[in-house]
Amino acid sequence: MSRIRNILVIAIVFLSISQPLARSSVPALQELANKLDKKLQIILQREKLEDQIIALVVEGDASILGREDRLTQELESLLLYRMNASLVVAKVVPLGSQGGKQAADLARKSGAFLLMRCVLGIDDQTIHLTADLTPLRMPFWDRLANPIPRGAKEHFFVSTKIDDEIHILLGKSRAPPPLGRWQLAELFYLPRRVLDLGMGNLDGVEGAELVLLFEDAIEVYSLRGGNPRRLVTHSLSYLPETNVRVRDPSGSLLVVDFNLDGQAEIFYKLHDRGVGEILSWTGNSLRSIRKLKQVPLCVFRHRKRVQIVYGTPEPGTNHYLAQIEVADINQSSGELFTLQDQFYTLRCFQSSDDQSVWIVNVDLQGKLSRLDSEFKGEQVQEKVGAGAGVVDLDRDNLPELIISDPVWLGEQDSVRVVSKGVVVWQSRDIIGGIVAIAGGDLDGKGKVQAVLAAVDSNETASRIYLLGR
Repeated sequence: MSRIRNILVIAIVFLSISQPLARSSVPALQELANKLDKKLQIILQREKLEDQIIALVVEGDASILGREDRLTQELESLLLYRMNASLVVAKVVPLGSQGGKQAADLARKSGAFLLMRCVLGIDDQTIHLTADLTPLRMPFWDRLANPIPRGAKEHFFVSTKIDDEIHILLGKSRAPPPLGRWQLAELFYLPRRVLDLGMGNLDGVEGAELVLLFEDAIEVYSLRGGNPRRLVTHSLSYLPETNVRVRDPSGSLLVVDFNLDGQAEIFYKLHDRGVGEILSWTGNSLRSIRKLKQVPLCVFRHRKRVQIVYGTPEPGTNHYLAQIEVADINQSSGELFTLQDQFYTLRCFQSSDDQSVWIVNVDLQGKLSRLDSEFKGEQVQEKVGAGAGVVDLDRDNLPELIISDPVWLGEQDSVRVVSKGVVVWQSRDIIGGIVAIAGGDLDGKGKVQAVLAAVDSNETASRIYLLGR
């Protein structure tokens, strides 16, 4: 074709999934999107087309009527990201699920020259995608030689093994939801980067406050009544800086009632600051009650004594060395333990009767392990992102794991809830990458909910989500 502006219209049609799941190194839909994008890049480069604008149409066929929306939206999102990031694609315009002649007419009105219609289906344990690339407009001299449309110009095919995500999206392998009906709602947007968060009752009044850690401040919010209200901003500019700067701003924050007086304290330390602190609420401000030289990761009680798990950041990075220290809150040092690998996250949960403690960590390979009393790990989940929380959502003294997925920069993150080893709920309605998860009773009525902090792909803004029933 001549050097002209081109619009590709992609119609992706999904068939049903009916066979047992199979494992893949990446989620099946991501792998399928990767393969499709690679073949498309080869075609566009071979045709030497310039300024390609891709109009994306995603639709389902009769085999999954009533269930196609979740699949089509997910794959559309994956394709949008990959094609927008391509060097040979100028722009992608999603057209929703409008296909057929109407899609072609809409593409022509936008100046389209090409239509690519794809059909996705399931065969045994394979999910496959076929695509046809058809010119919508013909150059003048080609029309003179053959005024009849020539039909599809290119055909290509990609496939991969299906996995549990496909079954979950179709509702075919979802476990009975013992935690009730779930809702994920965006609470508010912040034009700055959240590093960590915590929840706890700071003022002694029924209900928990939300505490956010930033690079230069701590902010406390009340969520009573469902509308976030900022109570205080506590500047951290007075803290001394270290000589080693981190690649990304990083830090750890905990909100814990360590002395059981009905009011929680805030434990925190930034990686690039010489000291951290324990802060308490005075009624209208935060005051420092102790300095912390190391990064607090977890606080729990052992034989009625408060223990703090400290971590040491690897210099210049946003993760921790394998060695941790467990110390009594009144001691300057404690016992050293070495985990199996360096890690991103370490969180803990203690039952209301103090009889059991859950300590979990996420290593650099995305493996989530539960640690025993000697801090030896047993893997319980894989493919886990840095965002991980341990929260007793149903108040049965057995915590749920609320964990994110490792995602490519710019892609929507996923959050899943694991109860008693079973994934009971999953959602991809997150904008950005999840960096922190915590839980608490917002109104003091016994209903525990989780809050999640997600950082946008540009890393300059954050969103706070509320997950509950």
